[in-house]
Amino acid sequence: MMECKLTNEQIKKILLDERSQKDIAKDYGISQGRVSRIKRGFNPEIFVNK
Repeated sequence: MMECKLTNEQIKKILLDERSQKDIAKDYGISQGRVSRIKRGFNPEIFVNK
């Protein structure tokens, strides 16, 4: 799966989203693992993509 860059706004929405990680991943075109990393606070992209 080719993953796209997420905006800071999208990352904030993912952090607040209470649905399953699988459903979130499908909506954003990213892997469930990436959603997990975002939810756990590991997302270096937030510092690069401003």
